[in-house]
Amino acid sequence: MNDRVQNAPNAKSKETPAIQVDPRGVQPLLKWPGGKRALVGSILPSVPKEFGRYFEPFLGGGALFFAISPLRATLSDANADLIETYKVVRDRPNELIQLLRKLHNSKNQYYKIRANRPEGPTERAARFIYLCTLAFNGIHRYNLKGEFNVPYGFKTHIDVCDEERIIACSARLKGSSLVAGDLAEHGQVVRLHRWMRVFTNHYWIASGRWNLHKAPKLVRFCRSRRIGNL
Repeated sequence: MNDRVQNAPNAKSKETPAIQVDPRGVQPLLKWPGGKRALVGSILPSVPKEFGRYFEPFLGGGALFFAISPLRATLSDANADLIETYKVVRDRPNELIQLLRKLHNSKNQYYKIRANRPEGPTERAARFIYLCTLAFNGIHRYNLKGEFNVPYGFKTHIDVCDEERIIACSARLKGSSLVAGDLAEHGQVVRLHRWMRVFTNHYWIASGRWNLHKAPKLVRFCRSRRIGNL
């Protein structure tokens, strides 16, 4: 893309450094529990000037990823619906926009869409974005049956189809590999939340796949690759 600038090659890496920090940034498409939108300005100074591939194991709303805009990235999350949505944003933004244009911000439609179970990936992505955008307090939560159960948030001023943001996020995701699952095992730059905690009422946010018992695995992963001061 024209607005991307590559730094000089790093002799320690076989890959061309992929960092691109856009001071204007791109606003994340989704609000997500634990999102770092408000902290991006404080985190960016700690990002290395050069690296090969950006890797983020807890993608969520992707605030830092969209702010950095790396040319190559491996992005993963335990929430398969979230990753599928990002794939649709990356690969089918126009189809997604057409579907979202048809949806209205109202209590009745919200509960109809929440109860619906679309079969196609683009339809599922439109549903996912719609619910995340209009849910109460931006919460993303499943019940014990794996069903999204957050009530309508009455944010009647919000347009569920932010075309410009979808197109911008799609462009940023073009060079990214999106993986649904547990912690990935490759990458030169990994963002970690030093303040990461898991609260009981957020247990089902990632379908119950992350909890404090898995924290030692993350520490071993980082130590084995000499990531951070662990």
